[in-house]
Amino acid sequence: MSCTRPDGTSSFGTGWLFGPNDVATAAHVVYSQENGGYPSSIIFYPGVNNSGSIVGASYKATIAVLPATYQSERDETKDYAFLSLNYNYLLKYQI
Repeated sequence: MSCTRPDGTSSFGTGWLFGPNDVATAAHVVYSQENGGYPSSIIFYPGVNNSGSIVGASYKATIAVLPATYQSERDETKDYAFLSLNYNYLLKYQI
């Protein structure tokens, strides 16, 4: 996934789907006090191949859960975040 920060910088990180439109990641991927706090946009890419090329579509995401103690105290035991996609990804791949 990629995050655009309020100060214009970007960061990249990993995440994984744990529900039809739910992504788990690390809080430090989506929150940076040094770069303005919450990202102005988050884009989730379900797949990237060995050459770093994006496989498939991309989806906008919003932060659903990010512990307050991570933000205020940088508590490393709270370095997690849950995101919500703007798309029910698993509907596309129903078995």
